[in-house]
Amino acid sequence: MLPSASDLIKWIVFTNEERTVLLEAFHAFFPVPEPAPSPAPAPEDDDEDYSARRDLQTDELKLESLRSSRSRLLASLRKGPNVVLSLSTLDCEALSALVMLEIAGFYDYLMSVEASFAALGFKLGPINDDRQTARFRILNKLSTC
Repeated sequence: MLPSASDLIKWIVFTNEERTVLLEAFHAFFPVPEPAPSPAPAPEDDDEDYSARRDLQTDELKLESLRSSRSRLLASLRKGPNVVLSLSTLDCEALSALVMLEIAGFYDYLMSVEASFAALGFKLGPINDDRQTARFRILNKLSTC
């Protein structure tokens, strides 16, 4: 029997900076303390905007992958600056979705800051953010799964 795509394991090395960014993303996604899972509400309207966050929160397989990955990342904090995680294809998809939510949130934040400054007559130049660079490095690593 052939293994399903979600069973294929990849070993990925995350630097301490990337691990910190991932843990921040987990912290933002999972409230503390984590509530008991509740059934997903039925969509009220077919024209309702698509929500990537809601989509990820209602996918039980990806949620379980995220919980497992978070536990392994937290456990790795005692092991040194880098962590090697074994990730299935499903784990990589779930983590990619989580990082994409973080990237979208960062750009939403930048747009609101830019709008606030524009209202005051200022123009912002390019912003270099180390966490954003780390997010893109993480996505590149996950895309190899």
